Amino acid sequence: RRAGTAAMFRCVTYNVHGGIGADGAYDLERIAGVIRRSGCDIVCLQEVEVNLVPRRQRKWSCRHADDQPKLLAESTGLCHSGFSGPLCAYLKEDAPAGEEVLIKDTEGKSRYGNAILSRLAVLEWRELAFEITEEPGGGESASDELTAAGGDLVYMDRG
Repeated sequence: RRAGTAAMFRCVTYNVHGGIGADGAYDLERIAGVIRRSGCDIVCLQEVEVNLVPRRQRKWSCRHADDQPKLLAESTGLCHSGFSGPLCAYLKEDAPAGEEVLIKDTEGKSRYGNAILSRLAVLEWRELAFEITEEPGGGESASDELTAAGGDLVYMDRG
């Protein structure tokens, strides 16, 4: 890069649905392939799961014991990664058909949230909690305004 020129990078966002594709199959390598083919430098992932023991986290997910952010980082070559999993829960196995009953995971073995994978070195990771406020008209907002200092990349998900 020449002095005084702006650096460019490609950033992609991808809802991985806990590793489940449109065909209902659990396939992290297929997701990694999509990320690799995008040529991105940074990918922001939603609905990412980390299970330290075999569990299902949602009624549409599958039973696994995978650290999805770690596996996807290794498979894509985006070796700088961060994960925020504010939902620590798993699906109750014997819930009535069609119902999603979640059990709070007090041991932290099952987490559900967002991940960022980057080819570029990350200088600082911070997890910010925003207060949910009522929007006019009944919707919710994580913040009225979010401003990033010049050059900062801020990823926010209301999940």
